[in-house]
Amino acid sequence: MRGEAERIVDEPGYYSERHDFSSYLSRGRYLEHLEPWIDQFHPHQLHVVRSEDLYRSPHTALPAAHRFLGLPEIAPPSPHRFNYVPASKMTAEDRDWLASYYAPHVELLEKRLDRSFGWDLRGGGTFD
Repeated sequence: MRGEAERIVDEPGYYSERHDFSSYLSRGRYLEHLEPWIDQFHPHQLHVVRSEDLYRSPHTALPAAHRFLGLPEIAPPSPHRFNYVPASKMTAEDRDWLASYYAPHVELLEKRLDRSFGWDLRGGGTFD
């Protein structure tokens, strides 16, 4: 994985299969992905939507995004999942490990954005 993210940024059009299929932990460290935007724009210029909210309630999340962008609010079509593969059940041990791993990353994200995302990673690893 070393150097793949940098190469993706430095070489437009470069595709890394290794990065695409092996960067699971880094994908959940959201602040790393948002910081370039946060560093360039004022907080009132950014609209961050939790995927849980988008999937659970697209008829609320999408119009809110439209309002933020100053676009006409258009009701989203009925949701349809493309390329959906149900996740297998996770062991409690794996869930606890992930909760422990992500807890400091979530804490930094919430502090930086001054917002709670409702993920309870400390209380047994329950995710909203």
